[in-house]
Amino acid sequence: MQHDAAWDDQAEYNAQSKTRALSRIPAMASLTPEATRDIDERYFHRPECKADLAYWARKALWTLDEAVALSFGKEPEAANLKAVSGLTSVSYFAADYVRRYELLQSAIKANPKQFGTIAVSSLPSDLVPIRVIEWAQQQGEQFVMPEELRRLSAPADTGLTKRERQIRAIEAAADAMGFQHNAIPDGGKKKLMEYCKAHHRDLFGAGDNPFMDAWKTASRNDRISMANRSRYVGGGK
Repeated sequence: MQHDAAWDDQAEYNAQSKTRALSRIPAMASLTPEATRDIDERYFHRPECKADLAYWARKALWTLDEAVALSFGKEPEAANLKAVSGLTSVSYFAADYVRRYELLQSAIKANPKQFGTIAVSSLPSDLVPIRVIEWAQQQGEQFVMPEELRRLSAPADTGLTKRERQIRAIEAAADAMGFQHNAIPDGGKKKLMEYCKAHHRDLFGAGDNPFMDAWKTASRNDRISMANRSRYVGGGK
């Protein structure tokens, strides 16, 4: 059986997927692991269902369905909302797919700009991959992206100074949290620093100074600032 790219082993995937599926569809509690495993293997765990992550990492945009399928390490043609919609009561994978789809869909509706696109009256059909990945990193086990896809999708920083990379990381963190670059809310700066230190240790290290210095530079160039900036003038905040 082809291993799911998003998990260390199939047993762990089955256990965690079952827990999430049962929380969504209580009637699935009566299913045996063997019954849902047969369905999952038949439809979603075949070798040809494994995604070509290198190809998808090069794509400029993803649809919502593509983002969800790739979070499982699956080819979007094999795993998609249409394919799983009739199997949610008999497949842990299908139920977990719908759960992730609804989670990402809700996040997009709440803040479409966070995903690199603007929706006026409807959901955006195209999402910027790195924005989806950054959002997923905040969701923990609720929405896991394969490590290989995260690595392949990382933007190239060739030719940029370390300071510029730091500022771009702060801007990306603001986007991921839904903050406007020139209207960071009270408490937002601390959250951004914690995010940057957690996700970009190579740029910010363990102390606070690297982030604070990058913030001051970005602020001087009107690239990032607090919502009530006048209160902080003189302090580089």
